[in-house]
Amino acid sequence: MNIIRSVFSSACLVFSLLAVPALAQEQSFEEWLLDLRAEAMNLGISAATLDAALASVEAPIPRVLELDRSQPEFVQTFSGYMRNRLSDARIARGQKLLEDYADLFSRMENGPTSDRVAVDEGDVSAANTAHAV
Repeated sequence: MNIIRSVFSSACLVFSLLAVPALAQEQSFEEWLLDLRAEAMNLGISAATLDAALASVEAPIPRVLELDRSQPEFVQTFSGYMRNRLSDARIARGQKLLEDYADLFSRMENGPTSDRVAVDEGDVSAANTAHAV
């Protein structure tokens, strides 16, 4: 169980650091991976665990990094992003769905005080169908 926890911790560390673009820009992937390994070992993660966790880690694909860094959510202002995605038709459709499912939303909002709310299968099926349209 301890090895599983260590491997999971290592994987979390790897993925959290992969998300920091500045690190990738300042050094090569190989240098970064060596630094990651050293930092993980300083945190008490064993070499065997790191070997297991990092064995299949490959350098990022440049095109994937390029696409990731140019996502509109990150390069546009919030107002610009919303202006480009929020059309009158989407607003009207959302208002219509809100009206169509008002009873369901009311039951969910005013239902039992527990975390669970009874929703019958027909509601879920209808909501899924409406959402897919």
